[in-house]
Amino acid sequence: MTNNKGYTFLELMIALSIFSILILVIYGTFFTEIKKHDDRTSKINMNIEANRAMETITDVINEEADISVANQKTINGSGTILIDTLDDGNNYGTLLNVYDKQLIDDDGRVLCDEVESITFIMGPDNTTDIGVVAGVILIQITLEKGNVSYFLKGGVNIER
Repeated sequence: MTNNKGYTFLELMIALSIFSILILVIYGTFFTEIKKHDDRTSKINMNIEANRAMETITDVINEEADISVANQKTINGSGTILIDTLDDGNNYGTLLNVYDKQLIDDDGRVLCDEVESITFIMGPDNTTDIGVVAGVILIQITLEKGNVSYFLKGGVNIER
């Protein structure tokens, strides 16, 4: 009578296969949750940056006595936002630049990263256009980082 204490090669391979499948499931779940967490963190950071940029833009518009904006202006990736004052005849304005997907004020401070586009829409003086009320500038800031996008819309009443 022989005494076989141990496992056969087949039993070890089956146990190893089951263990490997279990580890793969745990690994996949863990890194999927880390990716979701990173995406949520990116969205929160974009929200903070977009709100800071929107606040700066609306403050600039509110500080100006009279504003001139074409019916619609969109800046994609790079461009300049010049908010013209019309009351002093000199047309001095506040300059905001979008360069390399960063919104930068005239002092060189970065207000917002990952700017995909900024759109200004102003309705005509005597009618409404695409749902835009006359005397109101609508602003849409779009941020994009990797596969995460964030949109922020706001409006400024320029009727004085």
